[in-house]
Amino acid sequence: MEYPVIQLSAGDCSAKYVEGWRYAEWWLSRGGDVVADSSANWGEEKGKGFGDRLAEERGARQAGAAAGFGFFVDADGFARRTDDRMDDATVSVDLSSNRVSLVDPGGFVSYEADFYLSLADLEASGVPVLPV
Repeated sequence: MEYPVIQLSAGDCSAKYVEGWRYAEWWLSRGGDVVADSSANWGEEKGKGFGDRLAEERGARQAGAAAGFGFFVDADGFARRTDDRMDDATVSVDLSSNRVSLVDPGGFVSYEADFYLSLADLEASGVPVLPV
C-alpha cells in the first residue's frame, strides 16, 4: 500500500516535530504498527510528531474500514472483504489490534484473523494472493 506523504512547512511546527512525523512516514511505509510508541530518548516534540502521524493513519484506516474497505483471510484460507456477507456471522473490525472477528448471532466470536487495509498489505505480510 502507498501511504500519502503529507508535507509540513517549517512554519507549521518545529524541526523536531517534522523529524518525528517523517520517521512515522518511513515506519508506515515499511509496514510498521499504527499503535507503536515513540522512543523515550526522542524528546517531546519528535515523539508528538511521530504519534500524530500514527494517529492520522489510524483515523484513515478506521474511515476505510467503516466504509467497508479491508480484508482478512478466512478459515479456508481465502482473502475476504470485511463487507462480504457471511452466513450467520457479522464481521467486526478492531483497528486498535488490527484484528477481524466473526461474531455469530449469539454474540460469540467464531473466528479471528488479522485485518489488512488492502490486498497489497495482505500480500506484503507474506500471505500469497492468487488471482481468481
